[in-house]
Amino acid sequence: HLTTSFRFGPALAAEANRVLHAMGETQKLKGFGKVQTDIQSFGDARTVLTRSNAMLFKEVLEALNDERRPHVVGGSDQMKSLLRDVDALQNGKPGAQPEFFGFYNWNEVLEFVEEPEGEALLPFVTLVQSVGRGALWRAVLSCIDDEADADLVISTAHKAKGREWDSVRIAEDFSLSSTKNERIPYSEARLFYVAMTRAKRRLVVDPVLVSAFSGNLAPDKDVNAPEDPA
Repeated sequence: HLTTSFRFGPALAAEANRVLHAMGETQKLKGFGKVQTDIQSFGDARTVLTRSNAMLFKEVLEALNDERRPHVVGGSDQMKSLLRDVDALQNGKPGAQPEFFGFYNWNEVLEFVEEPEGEALLPFVTLVQSVGRGALWRAVLSCIDDEADADLVISTAHKAKGREWDSVRIAEDFSLSSTKNERIPYSEARLFYVAMTRAKRRLVVDPVLVSAFSGNLAPDKDVNAPEDPA
């Protein structure tokens, strides 16, 4: 077992161990004693990690409104593909992305997200309805290509695997996995663990989230965390 991380200090390791323990891990993670990692309930960070693409869009919009220059890890191709589908559906043509498979117009999408089955798609559709596809297109096209030139780095937790940053803020949409009256799947807890362990010097995370993902989890059969929801 590789139980010692040289990325972050003991404080972050202690929080991560709470999540690992909930998943049944008996080996404890150790932080590097020569690194100090601060855990904060709120504040700013160089990098924001989101659970969903909907929150990714929202964080980009908020960064631009604050006159910051955002960079999206992995590029904006997926965001553009989702918006092309919105364009198509709002013009009465079917979309091409998995999120919109089987829909032939935007009204069908609006009806679908009102049903329990459409819960995962609802945040993105709500965002489109509230700000409009034009604003979302302008936001995506305003993203900085080079991470080094950006004021803020934004990524889904899936795209953040294998990466690290000095400071990381966990976006609020992780709460969607933890506020239902259901046990949280292991796959969701694993993804949250990945997100929180990307930080080196500072982690900004709601302590309520850490407690939720350290609680009574529901074992699942997934080997990896699920694909990005919209």
